[in-house]
Amino acid sequence: MRERDDRYACTLDQEGARARLPQIAALTARIRHRTRIEDRVVLRFGGDDETAALVDGFVRDEQRCCAFFGFATRQEAGPD
Repeated sequence: MRERDDRYACTLDQEGARARLPQIAALTARIRHRTRIEDRVVLRFGGDDETAALVDGFVRDEQRCCAFFGFATRQEAGPD
C-alpha cells in the first residue's frame, strides 16, 4: 500500500469541509464558462463586485487548506 503524501492533502476536517460547501455552491452557480488547457482549468465569471469578492474569498480560503493548488486570478474588461 502506498503511503499518503501529506504535501498533497487538504488540511480541512469534515466539519471544515462541510462549512465550505455553501461558498463553493455559490461560486459554482456563477461560472459562465469552463475550459481545460493542458494541466489547468480556466473558469470565467461575470464581472460584478459580488462575484469578484466570492472568487477572491474562495482562492484565499482554498490556499489555506490546499496549499498544493495554484491559483491565478485576473479581471478583464469586456462584455458582461
